[in-house]
Amino acid sequence: MKATRERDAPLSGPLVVAKANDFAAALGLEGFKANTGWLHRFKKRENIVHKRLHGEAQSADIPARDKWLAEIWPDLKKNQQIPPASLVFPMKPPTIKSLPVQSVPL
Repeated sequence: MKATRERDAPLSGPLVVAKANDFAAALGLEGFKANTGWLHRFKKRENIVHKRLHGEAQSADIPARDKWLAEIWPDLKKNQQIPPASLVFPMKPPTIKSLPVQSVPL
């Protein structure tokens, strides 16, 4: 697990379960079957927590961003297909008109 994280490769629960089953088969453990319960106990025993990684250099696709800015953004800007900021970020909430209350004869 440490080697995988050091390479900045994503590590998910199903992947860990699959690798555990592979290791068990390679070691000849016939009664072993990794599942979500096993994974939960393994993570608790080994003090492994799930954290979403933000802000890492590999989390952003810089070449795709540069390509989009160079190829797509100029056409959108030139053709004015960009919505005005007032449509995207309304400055005040819409007003709600109430209907008049009328009594119904019995």
